[in-house]
Amino acid sequence: MAGNTLMIYVNMLAVFKRRFYELILFALVNPFYWLMHSIAAYKGLWQLIYKPFYWEKTNHGLTKVSHSSAAATVVANANET
Repeated sequence: MAGNTLMIYVNMLAVFKRRFYELILFALVNPFYWLMHSIAAYKGLWQLIYKPFYWEKTNHGLTKVSHSSAAATVVANANET
């Protein structure tokens, strides 16, 4: 616990030394940030042990238009020119 308090003070000292006073809140919430890192690390370790071939994927590029209708639109536009 004393190590965490020391790290908060070091972060606050860096904020004050550089006169970035608006960042003081981030120095104070560092323990929450470290807690979230710990949870993510333990979750990753659990998944590595119990589900070694599991891949937690993030869906990117989700739209309301399906790929087939988007492809049809591209083909129709290409035929018009």
